Amino acid sequence: MPGVTIFFVIVIVVCTTFIILFNQIAAKLGQLESKLKELEAQLKKEFILKQQPEISREEEEQIVDLVKSARQSYITAVAVYNESIASFPGMLIAGMFGFRMISEGDDIRVPDSTSDDDIS
Repeated sequence: MPGVTIFFVIVIVVCTTFIILFNQIAAKLGQLESKLKELEAQLKKEFILKQQPEISREEEEQIVDLVKSARQSYITAVAVYNESIASFPGMLIAGMFGFRMISEGDDIRVPDSTSDDDIS
């Protein structure tokens, strides 16, 4: 029976590790989404101010590049998250704890108790 006990201990450790990883990925996705929203708001503001001569075309292009970069980071993070819950053993953990696939338009909420210091 010691072999069975060791097996269950390993399963519990793996499950706990996956839960931690899923929470970290979800938190990072929430941070990326928040940054995207901030950048989009700044871009909208810059477009409004575009009519003013002080705003240069170069600054506008930099903002657009930042938004594109943040969006690509978000898409990549979503792909990694989705792949991790679609493969074994992630699918078992995801099913047990209600994790679901994320599409690009989903609204992702992260609990307020998560701080940047807790996320690696």
